Amino acid sequence: GLAGMTRYGFGFIIFPVMLYVGSLTTPRRLAMAGVAAATFAVMTAPWVIRNFMLSGAPFGTAGYAVIENTDLFQEFALQRSLHPDLSLVNGGMLWHKLLVGIREVLEKDLPRLGGSWVSAFFLVGLMVPFRRTVLLRLRTFLVVSLALMMVVQVMGRTGMSGESPELTSENLLVVLAPAVFLFGVSLFFVLLEQFGLSLPALRMIAVGVFVAVSSAPLIFSLVMPERSRLAYPPYYPPYIQEKSAWIAEDGLIMSDVPWAVAWYGHRQSVWLSLKFRDEASIRLRNDFAAMNQAGKTIRGLYLSPRMFKSVPTEPLRDWVKRGEKVEKWEPYAGDWEGFVLLGALLFRQIPEGFSLNKAPFGPPYDPLPELFLTDSERPAGKSIKAK
Repeated sequence: GLAGMTRYGFGFIIFPVMLYVGSLTTPRRLAMAGVAAATFAVMTAPWVIRNFMLSGAPFGTAGYAVIENTDLFQEFALQRSLHPDLSLVNGGMLWHKLLVGIREVLEKDLPRLGGSWVSAFFLVGLMVPFRRTVLLRLRTFLVVSLALMMVVQVMGRTGMSGESPELTSENLLVVLAPAVFLFGVSLFFVLLEQFGLSLPALRMIAVGVFVAVSSAPLIFSLVMPERSRLAYPPYYPPYIQEKSAWIAEDGLIMSDVPWAVAWYGHRQSVWLSLKFRDEASIRLRNDFAAMNQAGKTIRGLYLSPRMFKSVPTEPLRDWVKRGEKVEKWEPYAGDWEGFVLLGALLFRQIPEGFSLNKAPFGPPYDPLPELFLTDSERPAGKSIKAK
């Protein structure tokens, strides 16, 4: 229950738990499994009901993670959409996401689970029979949990896993790593017995070597020279705080790194809209104007080096291959990538009619390494000092 409240995906562990409790030899096993399920429900039901009353979805926006990273919503496209057409999602897209994700987990995540090769001992140890029923039942519970968490992790993957594939909150298998190491070490001792090391000293040396080798990744991480604590690009807290201080404390900033603006800049931040300017014929638009009119007025636009690093060349190609030699470049900048490439970098202009047309930290034609635009030439907030 606590795991499920921390990360909804962990809540699926209740099914292997019920299976494990129901497999016990006690006559009360069914009642115990029911008590486990009831306890889980009592802990999680109030929060699920609250979510449903506020948003109409039992798990809030987290429930939409299933359709993220499908062919229709790649990376963060769904989170950046104001009016996504969810009716276009079909079972084939979800099946493709599951198959591709399972293959990646089997190739990368499972063999190096928990960052140690001891997990390989666990995989080999699955073919070793146990005489004690409790060990066999516990290993079955672990295998079922791993299989279930593989499916849950794959279907719950979003663009965040692509940003940080090694360490992310969407890695659900890592919570089972301690139990995997436990069974992996047990296989080592089973093999050690087969060598027939009669001398206690030789046995201690073998165990010491095993511990040292299995702990080598951690040891090397501790003794390596200290690296910079800054993940720049794109995160440089002083830059973010400097820009955020220009906006009033109750102001809203649109950014391609809204979590960083909210954390370091102490300002409300919203995802960069899916489009900069959508076609006027579209009734439900996903552009800046539609998002600006949907709620609180957007007072600032902050594009980090993350955006500049990923700018493609398609807008520039469309501009070069235009049929008629028009002077207006704005129609070719429907996406934010075109806004940056054509407007900020090539023509060094801000599109006509764009409400955020002030560049307090430099003119818009000199945006590197980032771009910050506001609707005012005067700072409205208090300065933020790094701790």
